[in-house]
Amino acid sequence: MGIYVLSSMLPFFVPILVIGAIVYLIVHRRNGENGITAYSALITYFYIVTSASIITLSIGAAHLLFVIFKSAYDGEEIVDEVTLGFTLLITGVIILLLHVFGRRKVERPEEKSPTTLRRVYSFFMLAVYSLTSLIILPLAINETILYYVEDSGHRDDPSWQLAVALVAVPIWIYYLVQVLKETRAAKQYPPTDNQDTV
Repeated sequence: MGIYVLSSMLPFFVPILVIGAIVYLIVHRRNGENGITAYSALITYFYIVTSASIITLSIGAAHLLFVIFKSAYDGEEIVDEVTLGFTLLITGVIILLLHVFGRRKVERPEEKSPTTLRRVYSFFMLAVYSLTSLIILPLAINETILYYVEDSGHRDDPSWQLAVALVAVPIWIYYLVQVLKETRAAKQYPPTDNQDTV
């Protein structure tokens, strides 16, 4: 139930949080100077919405996988889940593509802030998906084993845990590889904006 509330409220809270954060950063002063430029705020906006859109499409993909597993285990087809899954997935993909394209158009290679923001973004996404994976993967394995070992008629099938794990783990691996690449490159070369992540 909680995941349904979260997924339905996400489109409302994300823009409010993004706008509030940008306004705060622009007007916040440190030592009499602006804490962040409008350009940095724009790049920050692109990374925040990119993060939110990836999380949104992940939830959508998990819903669709959940329907596939539920159908395989119980023969149950959940129309509401299919509709919600496709809606979240398509919305997330469209918003992601628009904001990645927009960020790449406005980023200036000579600016240092995009490099720093990209690293913060990569570490943030790594933290989100590593925590999610470390929680859901053992649950998925445990629930799957117990479902087949014990009498399956008395247990819920592991559809949801498997669906979330199959979405979260590959994204976790992707961001882990990106962070390792950026860390290795930062040790060997001065920071540049030649590398890019989604």
